[in-house]
Amino acid sequence: MTTNHHTSPETKAAIVDAAGIMYAIGANWQTIRTELYRQTTRKAFDKWNKNDLPSQSTLERWMKADAGVTSLEDLKNQRIDILRTKLQRKAISMALGGDRSLLIFSLKNLCDWSDKHAIEDTTMDIGKNHDLLKSVPRKAFLQLTKTGKPPGEGGGNNDEDEKP
Repeated sequence: MTTNHHTSPETKAAIVDAAGIMYAIGANWQTIRTELYRQTTRKAFDKWNKNDLPSQSTLERWMKADAGVTSLEDLKNQRIDILRTKLQRKAISMALGGDRSLLIFSLKNLCDWSDKHAIEDTTMDIGKNHDLLKSVPRKAFLQLTKTGKPPGEGGGNNDEDEKP
């Protein structure tokens, strides 16, 4: 790439923004350089031309200065956070604009909604309660399974249940 020391602030900002997004999502410098140059070959593209593209070291310096960081790792983390926030805002905007699929997706991922509800298991673990079950009289156990109530609480077969 050819360094142009007279790149306008708007052009520099556009290059830094495009390169920063690519860098944040894991593109290597060769890919970034290729994509920045490829953009200049499009007829309707007017953000920069091939003479505006800096060297890798200059681009790194521009990107770190723009982000206010000193390391490329900090730059990547900051850019990915910004990108994540932009994507969330766009998803919310599209969902609120009527995109039903994106609305459901957003509710599930941003609001922890689920269409699968946890069902509490209220069944007894027979293995753990084997001795307890053995101590219950068979007649009372059968009554409990029929009525859902133990004898004495409206389950029948008890003198107290039969009193008016």
